Amino acid sequence: DIAKQLNGGKQMRNMWTIPYPSASERQHGKHPSQKPIDVIGRIILIATNVGDLIMDCFGGSGTTAVVAQSYDRRWVMIENNPEYNQIARSRLANVRVPLPTELLQPKLAL
Repeated sequence: DIAKQLNGGKQMRNMWTIPYPSASERQHGKHPSQKPIDVIGRIILIATNVGDLIMDCFGGSGTTAVVAQSYDRRWVMIENNPEYNQIARSRLANVRVPLPTELLQPKLAL
């Protein structure tokens, strides 16, 4: 199972030791509660399959969207702070599979 593969063949424990986001993860800007890519990546790999849709209602700096895109998952991100939206856009522009430009434009849904 994927959890064992991510943990060197051993049963995954309920406590993970993963460092805070590195300076390279914060190069596009700072968010007060940015999650480490390794944490979100582990969750996405354990809980989803390629092509699944992931929704992040508190998108922040876009970590979930960046990781989802990197692992070939579809995603929807919601963030109401324009500064954090810009950080997320900047991060997403550097993902190995760039998104179409129209997907990066904010839309208002009523």
